[in-house]
Amino acid sequence: MKVSDVKDLIWITGFGLYHKVLDPFGTWVENYVGHKSKEDTRRAARIIESSDLNYTIIHAAYMTNDGEIDYELTKKGD
Repeated sequence: MKVSDVKDLIWITGFGLYHKVLDPFGTWVENYVGHKSKEDTRRAARIIESSDLNYTIIHAAYMTNDGEIDYELTKKGD
């Protein structure tokens, strides 16, 4: 990104990145998607977060093109 002078990184991943999904659904997500896959995603997030890049990580629970959307913008830890 630095070599190409790219200023912003937007990374989209799925539900469960920060273990914030309550059980029993949280366990289902971890098992259905696969723990190894989720850990790879978490490792990638740690790499991005520890970099000096300007980034946004979107961890979407559900995405839709429906006209009625109620997304929330939060910061890590909220």
